[in-house]
Order: sequence, then C-alpha cells, then structure tokens
Amino acid sequence: MKNQQGTTVHYLIVMVATLLWGVNIVSLKVLVSSFAPVTMTAFRIFTAGLVLTFGLLLWKQGKKMSKSEWIYVSLGGVLGVFAHHLFLAIGLTTINASTAVLLLGLVPVATALYSVLFLKERFTTWKIVGMGLAFIGVLFVQGGITQIGKGSIFLLIAVLVQALSFLFIRKASETMQALQVTTISLLFGAMLLFLFSLYIEPQGIRTMMSGNLTIYSIFLFSAIASTAAGQFLFNLSISRIGPSKSALFLNFVPFFGVLSSALLLNEMIRWYQWCGFVFIVLGVLFGTGYVERSIIKSVKRTKKMA
Repeated sequence: MKNQQGTTVHYLIVMVATLLWGVNIVSLKVLVSSFAPVTMTAFRIFTAGLVLTFGLLLWKQGKKMSKSEWIYVSLGGVLGVFAHHLFLAIGLTTINASTAVLLLGLVPVATALYSVLFLKERFTTWKIVGMGLAFIGVLFVQGGITQIGKGSIFLLIAVLVQALSFLFIRKASETMQALQVTTISLLFGAMLLFLFSLYIEPQGIRTMMSGNLTIYSIFLFSAIASTAAGQFLFNLSISRIGPSKSALFLNFVPFFGVLSSALLLNEMIRWYQWCGFVFIVLGVLFGTGYVERSIIKSVKRTKKMA
C-alpha cells in the first residue's frame, strides 16, 4: 500500500514538472523574440544550474563521484541538455511549432524502446495502447500536422538524444541523489551550449543586455521555476518510476502550453484540444499501468466475493 502511495506521489511530481514546462512554452515565446535563442538558452540553463548548486550546498546532497557516475551524468548533460536544445533550436528555424510539438510527442515512444533494449523493461500491450492514445491526444491538441520540412530531421534527432539521455540519468540516479545529477548535467550542458553559441551567434551576449525588467523577470521564472525546478522534479521521477513511465507524462506539456497561452496570452482553446487532453489522460492511465492494476484488483475482489 505504501509503495502504491509513493508511486502516486511521484506521478504528481512529474505532472508538476510537465506543468512548469508547459508554462515555459509561453515564456520562451517572449524570450526568443528578445534575445539570441542559443545564447539565451545557455544563460537560462546555466542560471538554473547555479540555483540548484546553491540547493546542493544548502542540503548537503553532494558526494564524491566515481568514474562511471561522471560518465553517466556527463552523457546526460551532452545528450539531454546540449544536443537536445541545439537540434531543437536548429529545427525550429525551418518548421512551425505545431509540427515540432508533434515530433517531440515521439519522445515517450523512443524512451520506451530504449528502456526495452537497454534497461530490459517490459513492453506491455497496455503501454503500447497508452502511448498510442497519448500521441493521438497530442495530435488533437496541436490540430494536426500542418507542415513537414527539412527541419524535421533535426527534431527527430532532438527526440532521440533526449530519450537516450533519460537512460543515463536513470543509471546515474541509482547511486546518486537526483539533485546532484540534475545540477551537474545542467551546468555541463549549458557550458557546451555557450561555447557553441559564441560560434553561431557572435552578437548573442550583446542581445542579453537589451532586455527590460519584464523580460528579465520572465527569464528568471523560466530559468528557476521551469528549468531548475522542472528538470529536478522530472529527474527525480525518473529515478523512482523509471524513464518510460516518466516520459509518458511529457504528452501533457503541449496541452499545458496551450492552456497557459490561453490564460496568459488570451489565445483560444478549441474543442478538439480539449478532446486531445482526454486522450492524453487516458494514454497516461493505460501507459503507467493504472488501468491494468485497477482491473486486476477488481477481478480479485470479485473472486473473493464469489
């Protein structure tokens, strides 16, 4: 019973993470129009890493890392922070946002496949049904695929590297606290992004000086709440419920993005987007095994009463 309650708590934790990332979509809409995208991303992620470093020192959750732990955390930062955000930024320059979100909706599928291949997780029928329903939900939320261009290949690479990073985060989290894993991976990935931004955006640092109080406030919210807190909570869920189940909740991100756009930018939510939300919820319930466990409990209860 306690184990089930603990699992439910971590489902709620990963939901909070996806909510923060969904709201971040609105923040990024504002930030990318004010600053050089890659440079801004590097500064945003580095700021998040510094905030978590303070927490790491405050709560004394750091420890001396082994060679294998450094490898796992470094690969998590290279793939999940540097490569994912880099290919995402490049891809978004040639395709529209709705197509990008649909392609990013493949992250749970890729994560599940990786988990089966490398972590020996079971690929059950329930999980397949759940991923299918959730992806249909993402399709509804975005209103369908409206454009497929050459940038799609970069988005697919972004999907694959992010899904692969979850596996390394899971391996590192077996012997390390999620806070330390998140902090180091963010700082490492941010430094790589910054070095690359110097090459592709020579004037990037100058654009970071051109904001106003409102823009910098949005930047800090994005860095501290969405990136630092969101990434920590998501990595925490990976360490407790596994990468494939955690990734399934990523399907909520586009819906929360649409919802926050409606609340903060007065954009309209269409009827088919609400339908998409229903499909996403059903997909998560099937994919995490909640429906399966409920049916098994119901059958056992019926047998006892017979």
